[in-house]
Amino acid sequence: MEKQYSIAEIYKLIQDNPNDITYKQLLEQKKQKVISENKKKKKQCLYKKNTEIILECHCETCEKEIQNYGYKRSKLCDVLKYLLSKTVETSGRQNKLVVVGNIFNILLSNDGLRLIESNENFKNIVQSKLIEFYNEEGIFNSYIWYRRLFGERIPIINKG
Repeated sequence: MEKQYSIAEIYKLIQDNPNDITYKQLLEQKKQKVISENKKKKKQCLYKKNTEIILECHCETCEKEIQNYGYKRSKLCDVLKYLLSKTVETSGRQNKLVVVGNIFNILLSNDGLRLIESNENFKNIVQSKLIEFYNEEGIFNSYIWYRRLFGERIPIINKG
């Protein structure tokens, strides 16, 4: 039975015996074996349930969504759903504003803007919510978010 060398051992053998082609062949075989094993392994998705962090994941699922939609659609929606549920659970106006700010920071990302552009119903909901926040709740940040998301001034509704 042939001894199984580690890559470090093979490099040491090549360093000690630079003219011996056998060790270079062993190294090449070892590299090919490692490459084939890595191809067989499925990459696990980095996303976990109930997170508010957008990750750079390159698993098959995420890569497929990027090919289909141009962004990780389901992961982005999962993060937004989590943040929306977190706003319901959060008490206090200031604490809620922090969570809502996180939602709009995500929507202002390239992926968030693609989501808004690709879904007219979602776009309308976001617009109406921002208008409500500004006109009824007096949240000035909603004016800024609206302007950055839609490139226009927020409509002001006179309470008359």
